[in-house]
Amino acid sequence: MTNTFCNENYLFFEKNYNLMNDKNTEINFYRIIYSLDEQKYIILDEILLNKIKDNWKGIEKYMNMIEKVIKKLKLAQNLEGLQVEKLMDDFLSIKILIENPETFLKYMKIFVYRKNLYNEIKELLLILSNKYTCELILNKNLKKEKCSKKYIEKVIKLANGNYDILIKLIYPKIFKLKNEFQKKEYENIYKFFTCLKLIEKYNLNPLKSLNINIPNKPTNKTINRILDELELQYIIDSNNDFDDKLEKVNSVSEYISVMKKRGHTLWYIINYIWKNIYGKDPQGNIYNSNVISSNNIELQKMNYLIAIKLYKLCDDGFISSTNIFHNTL
Repeated sequence: MTNTFCNENYLFFEKNYNLMNDKNTEINFYRIIYSLDEQKYIILDEILLNKIKDNWKGIEKYMNMIEKVIKKLKLAQNLEGLQVEKLMDDFLSIKILIENPETFLKYMKIFVYRKNLYNEIKELLLILSNKYTCELILNKNLKKEKCSKKYIEKVIKLANGNYDILIKLIYPKIFKLKNEFQKKEYENIYKFFTCLKLIEKYNLNPLKSLNINIPNKPTNKTINRILDELELQYIIDSNNDFDDKLEKVNSVSEYISVMKKRGHTLWYIINYIWKNIYGKDPQGNIYNSNVISSNNIELQKMNYLIAIKLYKLCDDGFISSTNIFHNTL
């Protein structure tokens, strides 16, 4: 049944994905919904209502198709717990209330102002527009599969850079589920980092598999020179007067412990060390992380990027164990 659905509809999804992937379409979407004053709304409502009435049969057909797709996605449960599932639930709840062009305009005016609506729909269309990934996302047995190299490769292809989906389908395969970084705000750092390590366990290069480009490990510096440069830059940045002398450290891990004692957060420590060792940030489609708590919201958004940097620091031997982040500030 899944094969039939994907085979019959993937071109429809591809057509709509290409439309939404056009930068001009996206700009026009945001320009319209965020640049209207009350007077313009009144005028636009009248124009839209007439357009909706003229195309009502087609709109009803589209809504029924969307409802059908959503119910199939929810039945598979591969998006369970993700923000996009909330999006689908909200659509189904307003679909029941829509009876005519007037109610369609009323409820859709609220729906289009959802945070990140455009990108979430676009990501779903990207998955559904490929017959292989369409079949994977609709496969009810996917999450039940035993963790293997083949399973990991499937999930990477399905996620296509969407780390929320990647974590959702890989992280439960890791038996040690407790966030070792303690703070709730760091949870997605820990989850994504452990997913990268699990991918590595199956002889796959996680960064290469996710199309993330990382600067090479510096080969022209000794560890002592790196540590000296880290401290010198810290003194410059903090206006330290040299009275507070650095305790003897022999590794980047020990320097991280010193920075923890100075009261710095995990976000600050990793970014500071990365900047002074590698210079350039990782390149690729690195999405913002979901925000878990109401604290440090902007910093939480960079959790996936921090996890990538942490993985590379470990992979290059600068950090030998993540134990140093236990009970971190």
